[in-house]
Amino acid sequence: MENSLLALVILISAGLYCCVCDEIKIIRAPYHVQIESNKKFMCSASIVNYKWIVTSASCIPDGMKRKDIQVRSGTGEMSKDGGVHPIRDLYKHPEYNASKSTTANNLALIQLWYHFQLSCTVYPMRFPITRAAAEDQAIYSSWLTNSTKGAKLHSVETSVIDWTKCSQIYNNLDVNTLCLNRAESELCVDEGDPVQINGNIQGFAQQSGCQATSTPIILTDLTSYKQWIEQTINNKTKHPSGEQPPPEDPCTLRTSLY
Repeated sequence: MENSLLALVILISAGLYCCVCDEIKIIRAPYHVQIESNKKFMCSASIVNYKWIVTSASCIPDGMKRKDIQVRSGTGEMSKDGGVHPIRDLYKHPEYNASKSTTANNLALIQLWYHFQLSCTVYPMRFPITRAAAEDQAIYSSWLTNSTKGAKLHSVETSVIDWTKCSQIYNNLDVNTLCLNRAESELCVDEGDPVQINGNIQGFAQQSGCQATSTPIILTDLTSYKQWIEQTINNKTKHPSGEQPPPEDPCTLRTSLY
């Protein structure tokens, strides 16, 4: 009880941001895709470019076969409609340690066999330039559940918590993370849910669940891993015979969650 009260005091002093939660169409978050196994939702991910996505390393168990993993794009419903894509390769961050309960280096890149057909509902994210600051407005897109087929995509407005204050709630919080207020109610979050700040995808949720308001959402901060992402994509991209990259900008109606 004492720890819960301490966490609540920290969140209030950090500037709790009132939640706004709305159902949205996938055109509002065209970078948001789903990772599935046997047509069952595992976690969310974000499109990096026409052939790669990024998500949390903890989403995919060690030893899971590539053929058992698919990516679903272009739909605002969980495990329904859109396009389904087989994956070619999976690269977890080399310093991620699944055997430890850690928030460090929790990200993975997945390469598709064939590229996305980019459109207004399937489109890459924009990378952040700088680390987000405390009290920055943030919006994450989520199905708000990790189990319900047909669940609708939502956007949730919240704000960034001061990292030092967040580290008082979570022990051993890695410096390459960010924290979000969970807002006024026990809103769920799906692992890998992308978080947009200032028009860029700043990071993604490391955990799934529906914790209390006193439990912040931990994000992997992509500004800390941009070099690893770029190097991995440049060194590992493979093209089947005859495959050509899609047009650079097929959609002139791109929007953001803002």
